[in-house]
Amino acid sequence: MFANVKTAQLMPDKRNNLSIRPSTANGGGGVEAGVPLESIRIFEAAARHLGFTAAALELNVTQSAVSQRIKALEAALGVKLFERRPNGLRLTEAGQSYLLDIRPAIQRLRAATRRAAFRSSLPSSKADRVLAVSTTQSIALLCLMPHFASFRSAFPDVSLKIETASALVDPAEAGFDCAIRYGPGKWPGVIADHLAGETLTPVCAPALLEPSRRSLDLSDLANYPLVHDLGPVSWIEWLDHFGAAQTVLPEVLNVSESSLAVQAALDGAGVALGRSQLVRRGISSGRLVAPTPHAMDSPFDYYMVSSPQRGRDPLLADFRHWLSEEVFPEKT
Repeated sequence: MFANVKTAQLMPDKRNNLSIRPSTANGGGGVEAGVPLESIRIFEAAARHLGFTAAALELNVTQSAVSQRIKALEAALGVKLFERRPNGLRLTEAGQSYLLDIRPAIQRLRAATRRAAFRSSLPSSKADRVLAVSTTQSIALLCLMPHFASFRSAFPDVSLKIETASALVDPAEAGFDCAIRYGPGKWPGVIADHLAGETLTPVCAPALLEPSRRSLDLSDLANYPLVHDLGPVSWIEWLDHFGAAQTVLPEVLNVSESSLAVQAALDGAGVALGRSQLVRRGISSGRLVAPTPHAMDSPFDYYMVSSPQRGRDPLLADFRHWLSEEVFPEKT
């Protein structure tokens, strides 16, 4: 979009600081002056705050230093990054594009620096990190595994170990860094960080419905086999929530795990009372449909559970942020 912004190469500058030098390998005049990473860091802070003064306070430099760095960066890139408005500073289109390009790298640099600093404080036997996570089979299969490639990209220096168990364990006592659980969130002796809420709604394979009927009334459920995963809300309780408790239900297939209920629905075995976080991918792919718009808030939410003793570990903070952004982005 912006022809003056050239492909960048990482090169050391004369002050032994890492700098970015726009490449001229493909022809064109290009820009010869290197761009120190400090200038990029200052730009990111100024763009985040939309103000040079706030960026200066955050980075412990003067407002004049921020202004000079931004001017030098704009000169090196050949584009204006900010424009002044009566009500304050605003990113130009080029500035917005540049911020979107550099922000993931800045965030990864910060995360890597925090983890490196933490590893340096550990005994050498613990410096190579393995993130051990306890969770349920359903969360592992339907939430974590589809995002493993994203995890590897975000945490290239961390090995992931996942073990499934139905019962919540104390992560520290069981040898885990953390646990991901679906529950009330009030567990003694641990820290439970909220990740996402949950709603319960019927789902089934499209083939289970008659071609002329893609939407069902609640009373229509009596004509279909039902699947339930023994979760916190039964089919009878769910129907009662919508004033349809009088509906006569057929025999219900009870399974021990939500992943089994989802699989049964995918296979056309019946209508499952689906948890939205677990069936989102099936619905978006068209393999599952929600035949009724009725959705009930679950009494349980999703949490990352950890030991209070691990509160200072930046890896867990970064993992929690990754879970919120990648695995549970919909805050139902």
